[in-house]
Amino acid sequence: MLIDLSDEVCGIVLEAFDDNIALDRIMLMEFDSHTKGMSVERNRSTKSVRLMVPKSLPNGLKEKVKSFLEREIGVNGAWILLAKSESEGNPYLLFLIDFFGNIVLIKLNLN
Repeated sequence: MLIDLSDEVCGIVLEAFDDNIALDRIMLMEFDSHTKGMSVERNRSTKSVRLMVPKSLPNGLKEKVKSFLEREIGVNGAWILLAKSESEGNPYLLFLIDFFGNIVLIKLNLN
């Protein structure tokens, strides 16, 4: 939910049992990481990005992504591409996900 909000929004506050629980973006990413096994963050690029089909993927990545997306509601399809921005030296894996709902962008650097 926070991915599409303005950068001015720093987090959310839950009111539970007359107490306020403040969760900033970092805490929410850690929560996602622990509960879903991953977290996401928006990466906006103003430079052109070259997309390529990767020759290989890290062992088990395809299966883990498939397993994760099968638990998500509204996912129609997914693709893993190799992307390289003009402003970045190393290519990265770009996950394109066709689904109903909020926009999610995931970037993994290849080292």
